[in-house]
Amino acid sequence: MANLIHGNAASGVKMGQAFARPNSQTFTIPPILEFIHRHIDTETMAIVDPYARNSGLSDTALTNDLDPSTSARWHLRSDKFLEMVAGSNILVDAVVYDPPYSPRQISECYKRSNIKCTQSDTQNSSLHARCRRHIHRILKPGGVVLSFGWNSTGMGRQYTTKEILMVAHGGSHNDTICVAQTRNPSDEKGFTA
Repeated sequence: MANLIHGNAASGVKMGQAFARPNSQTFTIPPILEFIHRHIDTETMAIVDPYARNSGLSDTALTNDLDPSTSARWHLRSDKFLEMVAGSNILVDAVVYDPPYSPRQISECYKRSNIKCTQSDTQNSSLHARCRRHIHRILKPGGVVLSFGWNSTGMGRQYTTKEILMVAHGGSHNDTICVAQTRNPSDEKGFTA
């Protein structure tokens, strides 16, 4: 169970910390699964998950994972998958964004998928910028983005942060930082990643 600490009144951001053993299947970690269910209804919301692996969060979600051995519906690079969804003019209620957190993890994903990994593939800041632009195109105003990683950037300053949960894993493991943000309903400006 997460130990929630409410942010200051000016920011309105809930902050919390929880402990759980690490697992490469992020959404099987109990406090992270609770975090997801606090912010999205996996039964009724239209959800996109570009790094789904075998998440099983929703039977109706648009799921993608580079690894063809996973249960995801598509097996494309995340930016190409999100570009495909954006090109379909689909608007969704929520995006779950749980990419590999480091260049080593990116390299391992490519290796599992029998794809040659170049140095430019592991430079994840440009990949994340492309993905964020596509996410902004497909997310309804007021929609939710749940981001997971080793930082709290999420979608950036153009989105309203509702909650940040740090999940400690013990030992020398990095915390998993979970960020819940909403797209500002009145946001008509272009997105800057």
